[in-house]
Amino acid sequence: MNHLELLQWCLALIEEESDKEKFEALYKKYIDLMHYKAHTILKQQELAEDAVSIALLSIAKNIRMIGGVYSDQTKHYIMLITHRSALNLLKKQKREENRFASLEEAEGMAKEIESDDSLTSAMLALPSPYKEVIMLKYSGGYKNREIAVLLNLTVSNVDKIVNRGKKKLERELAKGESM
Repeated sequence: MNHLELLQWCLALIEEESDKEKFEALYKKYIDLMHYKAHTILKQQELAEDAVSIALLSIAKNIRMIGGVYSDQTKHYIMLITHRSALNLLKKQKREENRFASLEEAEGMAKEIESDDSLTSAMLALPSPYKEVIMLKYSGGYKNREIAVLLNLTVSNVDKIVNRGKKKLERELAKGESM
């Protein structure tokens, strides 16, 4: 939307002729300053224009609350509205970036799970003592000594089960790949 269309659209929101004249005067006086303020915050021309458009719509809706066009209070109000519009757009942009990053992360995790699916299947196919010991060691992060205490086995027995279980797991994975 170009400046003229935006101005006309905002003027259409205002009923009283005197308020329309006031809005046009505000527009002419502050539009460049509003763009500068928004661009300083957002650093992108398109987003700055969006922020100014949002601010102008807010000003048009609240035109009756605005005093004299040239007062410091009016200038402060217009700059405040522009500042808040720009910050709101910046927050929205950050949320969208974070949501996009979270989506990418979730997709990566899903691919990881899919690639681990064959490993999970192979682990679940292991016979009883191997499955528990391998799961405790690699999924649970337990040390062989801790596994021995948990399962009431000797540490050397756990060592042998881990070594044999890894070999069985490798064979199971090799079977799955050859299919």
